[in-house]
Amino acid sequence: MKILGMMASGRKKGNSSLLLNLALESAGEAGAEVSTINLTEYQIKSCTGCMTCVLNQRPCPLEDDMAELLAQIQEAEGLILAAPTYVLSPAAATKLLVDRFMMNARKVSDKGYQGVAATITTAGLPTWNPMGEILNVIPLTFQFQLVDYLVAYGPGPGEPLLNDEIVTRAKELGKRVVAVWRGDGEKLPPEKDQCPFCYSRAFNLEPGGKLACCICSSKARPTVVESGGWELAFEPGWEENNRFSPGVLSHHVHDWIIGSKDRYLAKLPEIQAKGILPRKKG
Repeated sequence: MKILGMMASGRKKGNSSLLLNLALESAGEAGAEVSTINLTEYQIKSCTGCMTCVLNQRPCPLEDDMAELLAQIQEAEGLILAAPTYVLSPAAATKLLVDRFMMNARKVSDKGYQGVAATITTAGLPTWNPMGEILNVIPLTFQFQLVDYLVAYGPGPGEPLLNDEIVTRAKELGKRVVAVWRGDGEKLPPEKDQCPFCYSRAFNLEPGGKLACCICSSKARPTVVESGGWELAFEPGWEENNRFSPGVLSHHVHDWIIGSKDRYLAKLPEIQAKGILPRKKG
């Protein structure tokens, strides 16, 4: 199994790097072939939204390292992504990466996941990090099955390593990626207030009292339990019917995004008549 470790921090010996190295070392001991890259060392330009890559099937006109990065992601059977938290969200390099997803859109398949993934997020204070699981969007977008995640707290470089529980969890995370890939391991069980698919704790209240996961859209109802308190009861089929399941993501990309070209061209004369866009000469 080939596991690609992706770091998204300019601090080379920061907490993200230290924990990622522990996870990769553990995965290597479990028999995986591991490699590491740092997204901050690659030139990733901001997507301009031109849609040339997906609608016109031509190479992205931006000249940077994104094609090389995608090639490495596509070759990986396992992915472990680590990033620090800056102002309630992962470091900028992660957003630059996922914004360029359209370059990979035509490779999205409904046949299954490309591989197995886990994430590591570092932050200073739990009370200032209510959306630590948002980093999980990235491996899901690139069609990796998410099987584990770790949110580690400690503001100073190396501080999380003073916590034996965090060190143990980082090592377990690396082993879990290998075990699930081999078919002899299980994904990390969710807590009672988490989505079982993406581990999110953020939900939208929908009509009728349902809750929808803000990341993957899995549906649930809050249920009062006899012992007191409540828990989330997820609807059957959440694994197949959420936003990032292979069938749903493939339908969204191939039928909706790619299909939007013909829908847009049909509306173009009406848009031009409104004076929003200039008409072509000749």
